[in-house]
Amino acid sequence: MHMMAPHTKNLFKRAILQSGSPMLLSQVYTRGQKTAEEFVSKIGCLPEGTDIYDGVELIVRCIDSTPLKKISDAQQAMVVNNPVPFLPTIPSEYIDTFPTQDNENITVEQKEFLVGFNRDEGSVILHLAYPKEYTRQTVPAMTTLEEARNAMVKMAVDGGFPESQAKSMATVLLNGNETDTPENWARKIGAVFGDIMFICPTATFADKMSAQNRTVYLYELTHRSHSSVWGQWMGVTHHDELNYVFGVPLRYPNMFDGEDINFSKRLMKTWTHFARTGSVSPIDYQNDWPPYDSTKPYMDLNTKNAYIGHRYHEETCNLYNALIEYFSR
Repeated sequence: MHMMAPHTKNLFKRAILQSGSPMLLSQVYTRGQKTAEEFVSKIGCLPEGTDIYDGVELIVRCIDSTPLKKISDAQQAMVVNNPVPFLPTIPSEYIDTFPTQDNENITVEQKEFLVGFNRDEGSVILHLAYPKEYTRQTVPAMTTLEEARNAMVKMAVDGGFPESQAKSMATVLLNGNETDTPENWARKIGAVFGDIMFICPTATFADKMSAQNRTVYLYELTHRSHSSVWGQWMGVTHHDELNYVFGVPLRYPNMFDGEDINFSKRLMKTWTHFARTGSVSPIDYQNDWPPYDSTKPYMDLNTKNAYIGHRYHEETCNLYNALIEYFSR
């Protein structure tokens, strides 16, 4: 969002977006006041009958004097059914217009972008939102498509979607055989939420920046460490890339193997080369990494044979975007 906010958009030259995009549903950015009021109420800093904008200074002073444990407990309670509750509010003094695909008022000063996602983004979201049902090792005992769709409807409603929209999304986006294993249904539900929250918004952002003649490099990270703390059903989940980008395998080599260490070296070199130059180094990969264009190329980042793919999850994203357009009428 700093790329698009008037007060911050000129502060940096290029950007790296890992598993995130500003091109989310507008309703995500309109619940800030409700979220803030719920939070300050939990810690006893919102006088009854007032809203967050009444006596802002008094509320801030109350938060400052609140014990850290009480703030931490309130934050934990906030993420029970919504693992990402705290987001920018739009419109606001920070940014006054929604960063949607068709909004021509949104402009950025940056010329180069490195953006991407991990293969199984949504699995850890299920775990964080429903830690008792989706543990690291176990998942709910769903075996039918109907059960899986009902579970997805409940999650979407918990996330703020009207039930009618949630049912439409589950019917259109969650598919498969009439029966399957609980692990496979959990992976498929996670894949849908990964597409909605990370992959499709990232692809939309890449489309918009490419159309404005910006240089965009898109990646999918598919390497799963042998020492992963996440269950097998969770795959290569959200934030898995952080260990490699920040060199954790080099700092703690006893916790990782040689593949992890070499992969971390390659990602650090790629990220820092881009930060300095705005391009990716061609000598680090067996295949040239082309900038994003109408063929929608992306680099699959793994330890074996990084390769170029095209149009990642395009069919699902087209269906999702069509649904959102229909909902907004």
